[in-house]
Amino acid sequence: MQAEEQKLGAQAKAVLGATDPDGEGSVASGEERVRDGVHTQAGLDKGTAYKLAVVCAGSGEVEVSFAPPTGTASKVVPCEGAVAFVRFPGSPDLLVHVRGKAGSKGMIAWRISKV
Repeated sequence: MQAEEQKLGAQAKAVLGATDPDGEGSVASGEERVRDGVHTQAGLDKGTAYKLAVVCAGSGEVEVSFAPPTGTASKVVPCEGAVAFVRFPGSPDLLVHVRGKAGSKGMIAWRISKV
């Protein structure tokens, strides 16, 4: 199982890295298991626009959401190894969540960047 997660994690990071190889404007990033999800509070600047890039490699789907709600609709991302982008307004207390849907497995690579 661990070897499979490493392989999927490397695949997800490679796809994510190809979208912004220099990491310009990057504020926060990481790699997580789908079962653990992403739950981060990056202390973002209020009034600044940000972009979340998410790659899920494996099977199933993950859902991107924000708390408190930002007016940005939640987005479902299939775990097919392709990058998905979500734009949202920043806030210091904003929590970004990427949660695996039931039965989903694999790895998530993610990055928050200023727009």
